Amino acid sequence: MRINRLQRHRVVATRYDRPAVRYEATVLVAAINESLWPALSQQALDLVAA
Repeated sequence: MRINRLQRHRVVATRYDRPAVRYEATVLVAAINESLWPALSQQALDLVAA
């Protein structure tokens, strides 16, 4: 996964945590979000947001 795709998530682009584990977890959550994004339809996103 390219870093530019992860940096679309503002928290990954601007976060500088002291513990590396916390930063790694933030990047992992963003990567999971990026990989699941194409699988979700707009209708599913509307259900989650409600």
